[in-house]
Amino acid sequence: MGKRVLRIAVGAAALLVSSVWAQQNVGIGTNTPHPTALLELYSTSKGLLIPRMTQAERNAISSPATGLLIYQTDNTPGFYYWNGTAWIPLLSSSSGGGLFWSLTGNSITGTEFLGTTNNQPLVIRTNNTERMRITATGNVGIGTATPTTALHVVAASNPLRLQGVQVSTQDTALVIDANGVITKRSLGDAVKANAWSLTGNSGTSHLNFLGTTDSARLEIRVRNVPAWRAEPVAVGATPNIIGGMGFVTGGAVGATIGGGGANMFYNEVSDNYGTVAGGYRNIVGNQNTNPADAAYAFIGGGAFNFAKNAYAAVAGGAENAAWGQYSFIGGGYQNSTASGATGATVVGGYVNGAYGVYAAIGGGAGNAAGAYSAIPGGYNLRIGNSSFGFSGQSSGLVTDLTTYSNIAVFVDVDLWLYSRDRTQASQLRFYEAQAHGSGANYVALRAPTSLSANTTYTLPADLTPTSTVGVGILQTNASGNLSWLSPAALVTGSAWALTGNSGTNPAVNFLGTTDAQPLVIRTNNTERMRVTASGDVGIGTTTPLEAVEVVREGVSPAYVSTSYANANFAGAFVGRRARGTISAPAAVQSGDALVFVGARGYDGTAFTSASRAFIRMDASENWTATAQGTRIVFATTANGTTSTAERVVIQSSGDVEVKGGNVLLQNSDNTARQLRLYEPSGAGTNFTAFQAQAQASDIIYTLPASDGSPGQALTTDGSGQLSWSWNPGTIFVRKTANESVTNSTTPQADDHLYATLPANSIWEVEILLRTQSAGGDGNNGGIQVQLNAPTGTSMQVFVEIRKGGSGSDLNHHWHYGWITAPNTSVGYNPIPGTTPTGAVKLKGLVIVGSTGGTLQLYWAQNAANGNATTVYANSYMKLTRIQ
Repeated sequence: MGKRVLRIAVGAAALLVSSVWAQQNVGIGTNTPHPTALLELYSTSKGLLIPRMTQAERNAISSPATGLLIYQTDNTPGFYYWNGTAWIPLLSSSSGGGLFWSLTGNSITGTEFLGTTNNQPLVIRTNNTERMRITATGNVGIGTATPTTALHVVAASNPLRLQGVQVSTQDTALVIDANGVITKRSLGDAVKANAWSLTGNSGTSHLNFLGTTDSARLEIRVRNVPAWRAEPVAVGATPNIIGGMGFVTGGAVGATIGGGGANMFYNEVSDNYGTVAGGYRNIVGNQNTNPADAAYAFIGGGAFNFAKNAYAAVAGGAENAAWGQYSFIGGGYQNSTASGATGATVVGGYVNGAYGVYAAIGGGAGNAAGAYSAIPGGYNLRIGNSSFGFSGQSSGLVTDLTTYSNIAVFVDVDLWLYSRDRTQASQLRFYEAQAHGSGANYVALRAPTSLSANTTYTLPADLTPTSTVGVGILQTNASGNLSWLSPAALVTGSAWALTGNSGTNPAVNFLGTTDAQPLVIRTNNTERMRVTASGDVGIGTTTPLEAVEVVREGVSPAYVSTSYANANFAGAFVGRRARGTISAPAAVQSGDALVFVGARGYDGTAFTSASRAFIRMDASENWTATAQGTRIVFATTANGTTSTAERVVIQSSGDVEVKGGNVLLQNSDNTARQLRLYEPSGAGTNFTAFQAQAQASDIIYTLPASDGSPGQALTTDGSGQLSWSWNPGTIFVRKTANESVTNSTTPQADDHLYATLPANSIWEVEILLRTQSAGGDGNNGGIQVQLNAPTGTSMQVFVEIRKGGSGSDLNHHWHYGWITAPNTSVGYNPIPGTTPTGAVKLKGLVIVGSTGGTLQLYWAQNAANGNATTVYANSYMKLTRIQ
């Protein structure tokens, strides 16, 4: 999915063909490379073949490394190496006294000479260091490579000895006055009014500065090792500022290296306006010949980090590589953003890769995210485009879901919807397709208010029913021996020389002022840094408000935080937000963004004005000293669109909203993950859970669009579509309250006794009504009953009505009748009235045709009467499906 750091790739290749030992040396052809050799080649039949090329090809190598070796095939063929400034030939097998000047002398004819035959200087070295140079024009330089006179001598000390002008002390200088007369004068008096004293200066003003007024660079060294320098560039361009051991290449301008680096592990900036704040062997820019194609990149610190594209940034860590434009890596180890991953972000962690545009990874290890995707942390998860995920796995296996897009995946973690402060359990909502806004319909899952024990539901493995349950300066001599070259001071004891000083005492020597004036440092006659009389340091500002204040125009200033403590303290990145002004801040309001990490990019014509992926932390209420609610929003932009949408929202209540994607509960430890619905915390910590078992293929269950009727069950059509349906079984409904009718013989629907029946079904119906009339046994309107049913329904239902009236015999008799069609009545009057001893019984078959619908009991008085007829609560209707 992405690129690996070059040195990791080389190391991997070496493992295939060689032996790499713990002492970090390599053997090719041998398993026991000599411990003093970094690389040992061994063969009795093969040699080492050096790259071969023409002189033109050799000269076309861009920015060759010092020590690079090639074999030239034309124009004086032979081995050549790059010494840092030129290609130097090695002695060939035909060398000898007749071709070169021998170390022991030569026998010559008088026509030979030591020198050059073209327009090049003659250079003489000792101890592999240039000591003298005769230019093509005849100027002789000792200690300088650019002599400007017939004899030009430059040395750190004692450049020239003249017998007869000795002095008694070393604090004496020869001064030439306006008449050309040379006199002796105290060195301190000579420089006092024109230089910064080693013991400080007084009487300075804001017009005094330490720096250059021409195009020469300004450099500060310690033990003759460059510690800080300002390098001028072309007129009108911003100079390069370099601290520590670092360098700027490729003609870049406006570069800044704050410090750090080490010998052979320099910090480097190769493109315009790049910044390395510090650290160790950090590289900003793509190191090609165009200093503008990876401009404005930034590295805050750490070691072996790379910011290789325009506006890319690495805050710290080690071996991190930001290859994409506008990409960002906060820290960690071996994290990367791909070269095409514009606006990608990796906050930290280990070996994480944001390989798509505007991808975001918060941390963890071994994670990879595609375009517009986000992973907040976790381990060994890879997701495709426009997705969100988290892996809680601990195994080294990679969960690779890069072929899927628009998903939200959770690996080796259970999704718990926990309710602590609510009186009801939290919900898992499934919104209808094309749902937009708060008015969209949904199906939700929620645990009961109280559970006596945890309940876990395991989903079936497939669509087939089953009963199975799954549980200084470095130099070298001719032999290659390295040693430190000690610096010498040009001026000692009185001032800071442009080439450095030796023998200083930090207890008394310093660079600064002795009165209440600031210390100003300039380059190219422009102020770059100021230390105020109170000790505040300002870079880019003349009025620092804090101990250190950095002001940069057009780019964001860097913030690097490092903590050294035994307690639980860490470097932190904190965003703060207030309304109002600096002098009069006001409390944040609901909806105010507190921290925003966004990703923007160039679309081919312009930079996007809005972030296409972001993580935003908002205030969820108006803040006070005791109310400070927040929420976190994760947003991405779907492929082929420019509309950024919220994907995951963590509300202040703890609710997690997943929008526009799927929720995947994956695992890599052979344990199915659970979807848990917890009861409210006040009732306990029990939950109801769903989990999958081992299955042969993916199953997607689609829920019904509406609620079902009492007694209906969820069934599948074999492809995962769920619906409410009537299976063979029983429907039971009862009256929950009394119901009365007065002076009416028009049957009306009973308020409680009804049920919805599917088409093409057959039911046995049983209805028992407990009745009474208010007029007594002989003065009431009785009761009539009928069944209302869907069109096309037929029926055969036997009806029994207990009689009322006078005479004991009637209390034991029943009136009988049949209902053979919907809306036909069977009735009788009077019915028992003094006590609720009346009864109506219906039993028979109801056959529903091709149209399903509601079967409902209708009833009324059999004869209109002012004494009410009442059907009592707990009367019931029972339907048993036959087929």
